[in-house]
Amino acid sequence: VIYIFDHASKNKTVDPKPAYRKELLSDSNVIESPSGLYRAEKVPFFSEQTHRFMVVIKQMDEIIFSSTTTFRDRDTNLILWADDGTDTLWAYNSDTGTVVIVHSAGAWLEKRYADNKDDVVPQLLKELRPTVFD
Repeated sequence: VIYIFDHASKNKTVDPKPAYRKELLSDSNVIESPSGLYRAEKVPFFSEQTHRFMVVIKQMDEIIFSSTTTFRDRDTNLILWADDGTDTLWAYNSDTGTVVIVHSAGAWLEKRYADNKDDVVPQLLKELRPTVFD
């Protein structure tokens, strides 16, 4: 009999593709910003090799921001609004990293989390990806 003990299990990432959560953007779930003024949606962006999507932010039914980053459907994508009350959208991708889309002074700015590690990571991202956001 062989016993295997996994001492690192508490540090492993949770389910690679988490089940439906109302806080996460998905094909069937549009998410509303904390202020209630904006909605984030997935918009298909197809290439010959892979199915991709962009994140758009709408006010009413008008697109006011489209991400320059595109995301592959086959990757794990966790897209949610910040939990600090700001209209800041976090988009984690298991292949390319995390993009933070910030609303400030009437404009939207897309930046890479890797270049802005001082940003406060939403608690749900920490829970779903503890080894990435520690």
